[in-house]
Amino acid sequence: MPTWLSDPPRTACVLLAVIALASVAAAWFLVPDPPKDRATGKIPPNRNRRRLHLVAAICAAALVGWILADRTWESDREQIVRKLLEMSEGVAERNLDKVFQHVSESFRYGSANKAALRSRGESALQTGQVTEIPIWDIQVPPSDSETRQLKVVFRFKVKGNALSENQFIGEGLFVKEGPEWRLAGVEVFSPTGTRDRYQIPGL
Repeated sequence: MPTWLSDPPRTACVLLAVIALASVAAAWFLVPDPPKDRATGKIPPNRNRRRLHLVAAICAAALVGWILADRTWESDREQIVRKLLEMSEGVAERNLDKVFQHVSESFRYGSANKAALRSRGESALQTGQVTEIPIWDIQVPPSDSETRQLKVVFRFKVKGNALSENQFIGEGLFVKEGPEWRLAGVEVFSPTGTRDRYQIPGL
C-alpha cells in the first residue's frame, strides 16, 4: 500500500475538505441563475453550478477514500509510532512483555543484547528507579517498499528515582522483520541535541 494512501498528508485532507465546501458555497451563493427561457418560461439548467457540484463531489469522494485507506492500512510511520507508545505504556503498566514484543532479537546497545536490556528494565522497575517513560515528538523519516531500516528520533522522560536529569532525545534504529518493525538499537542524547551522547546506567 503506497504511503500517500495509507498515511495521507493532513494538509492534503484539509485542502480537499476546503475545496469541497468552497465549491458548494460558491455554487449556491456566487453563481447566479441563468435567465428564463423565453419559449418555455423556465430557468434552464445551471451548468456552472453543476460543475461546482461535481468538483465538490469528487473532492468529498477522494477525502472519504483517503480516510478509509488510512484507517484500513497502517503505514510504516503509524506502526512505529504505535509501537513506541505501546512500549511507553508497557513501562507504566509494569508489563515488560508489552515492551519487549517490539524489540528485535538482534537488539544491541553497546555490548548489551535484548536479554540484558530486559534484565536491567526488570531491576529498574522493581527498585522504583523507573516508573514511567513518556515518549513524544516522534519523527519517522519517509519510507518505501524497499526500506528495511529506519532511524527514528523522539523525545522522552524517565520518571523514577534513578536520574536527576529526566528529559532526553532518543534515536532508535528500527528494522523490518517481515511486516513488523522492531527496535534493534538505540542511542540516547541530552535534550540539547544529538552531539552529547548519554550512557544508560547499568548497560
